[in-house]
Amino acid sequence: MGKAIATALFLAVMSFSFFGFATAQQGDVLVLKGKKYFIYTNPLRVFLEQNPGKLPKSDVVSSANWRGYVATWGVKTTD
Repeated sequence: MGKAIATALFLAVMSFSFFGFATAQQGDVLVLKGKKYFIYTNPLRVFLEQNPGKLPKSDVVSSANWRGYVATWGVKTTD
């Protein structure tokens, strides 16, 4: 019984350690009614996969932004 608990504890610690080293990616910016919101989806992903030449070029490498760009989206309202 003790060996099973020790194994389970070891696996739990290793699982949490794995996720502890992951970094959140920098989100795109959505501007709505003058206020900025960060969105953590990739709406341009499909377009850039189909049009790889449109991907912005940069010499900057960051673990917070592996996709290589941050898009800014604006929403125009009629009110």
